[in-house]
Amino acid sequence: MHTERIREIFRAVEDTDPLIPAPATRESLAACQKALAERGYPILPPGAIEFFQLANGFSWNGFEFFGSNATTTESGRYTLKDIVHMNDVWHDNREGRDHLLLLGRFDDDIYVYDKDEDSFHVLDGLTLFPIDEYSEYDELFICSVNEYACEDEYEEDLDDEDWEEDAEEILDDEDWPEEDV
Repeated sequence: MHTERIREIFRAVEDTDPLIPAPATRESLAACQKALAERGYPILPPGAIEFFQLANGFSWNGFEFFGSNATTTESGRYTLKDIVHMNDVWHDNREGRDHLLLLGRFDDDIYVYDKDEDSFHVLDGLTLFPIDEYSEYDELFICSVNEYACEDEYEEDLDDEDWEEDAEEILDDEDWPEEDV
């Protein structure tokens, strides 16, 4: 597990009011696994359990990765729902998806674990079409959140003139198909 990279992301967002719950207890993980199994959902894969041992969920800037317990902010204005509750809601509206475990969401994307493929997916939340696939939970988390959390480190700064030059270059490209007039 990429523990240090996850901690770097936590540090990068700490001044922007994230909800990073304390690590899950052994008891809360056992209760979560039992509840998932009793409902016929896939149980937490090992990578998710390892993540929950760092933080029992994560919520920041629209990202939600559900934990084994619901967690409410100190102000009481927001509650990150638990993974069992969110799967109850999600599976109630999705027949034939018993092999998927809803892990989180961002905007119109959802994050799932596919027990049949033993892989993690980013799906379009409306169509359920696959967007990305990962072999590990931490890869899903890092690749999803990193570009937003650490954008100063990785994003190229372009000023207005650069954008205008790029736009002109694209418009002047001779490879455009000819229009029928």
